Amino acid sequence: PTSLILSNSKRSLEFFLAERLSALRLLVHDRTPGDLCDKQQLERCLRNVNSSFGGFVDLGLIDQDGRQCGYTGPYELAGKDYKDQDWFREVSLRGEYVSDVFLGYRGIPHFVIAVRHDEENGRFHVLRATVGADTLSHHSMSLDLKPTSDAFIINRAGILQTTSKFNGNFLERTSIPVPPFRSESQVYEQVDARGKPVVVGYAYVDRSPFILMMVKHQDDMLTSWLTLRGELIGFLLTSIVLISIVVFWSATLMVNRIRRADMRRAEFVHNIEYTSKMASIGRLAAGVAHEINNPLAIINEKAGLMKDLVGLSEEFPRKERFLKNIDAIVKSVDRCSAITHRLLGFAKRMDVKVETIDIEELLREVLSFLGKEAAYRNIQIVFHVDEEIPQIESDRGQL
Repeated sequence: PTSLILSNSKRSLEFFLAERLSALRLLVHDRTPGDLCDKQQLERCLRNVNSSFGGFVDLGLIDQDGRQCGYTGPYELAGKDYKDQDWFREVSLRGEYVSDVFLGYRGIPHFVIAVRHDEENGRFHVLRATVGADTLSHHSMSLDLKPTSDAFIINRAGILQTTSKFNGNFLERTSIPVPPFRSESQVYEQVDARGKPVVVGYAYVDRSPFILMMVKHQDDMLTSWLTLRGELIGFLLTSIVLISIVVFWSATLMVNRIRRADMRRAEFVHNIEYTSKMASIGRLAAGVAHEINNPLAIINEKAGLMKDLVGLSEEFPRKERFLKNIDAIVKSVDRCSAITHRLLGFAKRMDVKVETIDIEELLREVLSFLGKEAAYRNIQIVFHVDEEIPQIESDRGQL
């Protein structure tokens, strides 16, 4: 984590410096030396770059001899001579330069960003901008460290460019040795002045003299690790509880669905069994009715023949009584025939068949089956049907 934090802060500071170098380079190429020496135009340029990028305190144009011929800013620096300044010699040689933090003519901590522009006549001029040292402090403070840790910026001579909590005073040499140059962020361990083990991280900032430094006590890092471990354990336990709740809820839901499916299946099987049983009863009733109808037909035929023979004979003894008994036999046969016909009708209606049904007729047919049972149980059936009751479309057997 220390190396990652340093790398992110390093990239942020490099981007900050690169933006401002590009802004100065654009100005010095886009404007003539005469424009940049004009105070009003230079003020307009300062407002524009600050509105786009921010961070600039002032702007100044310096000729090849080191004299500042154009200046805009809060200080009285017009006409100042910079030919003996280190930053002027460096930018004259390199073409662009970012200086260390220093006090200079202002007596206020700042650093210089400058670019050189070559003229066609062989001479050159330098556009110089001042940036407050507080911008560097802002980058070091953004590392978000614990109170016992420290973050600061030094130059390559080990001079503090920002304030430090425990490792020296501003613009003085730090108590930590300058680390060797590396292009990437580095972390190493050492013992501080109080004899406590610390972890030191550093990152060289490209195109500048700055080195980002971070010093952490190992106890703080252990505390951070323990805190992180506690958070991870808490997250794990919370996840386990939530997963358990979801699994329990899902299992309960599935069990309920399976139970309802089993109930529907049992009901369906019961309906099938009931339908099969009723079909069997219907087939049995049809068989019984057919078996009874055959002897009934013979009895009815013989009774009719006997009645005809007795009727033709004038001298048959006890003729009236005999005819009365024959009529009783015929009535009993008719009654049995009606019963068997109803059984056959019941058997035929086992298959679903939708037809127009008269409610009164259907009820009377059903009551004809139940009349004897009701009388046996001393139940009186009162039958009354509205005359205007309509016919319906349904299955007679199901009803």
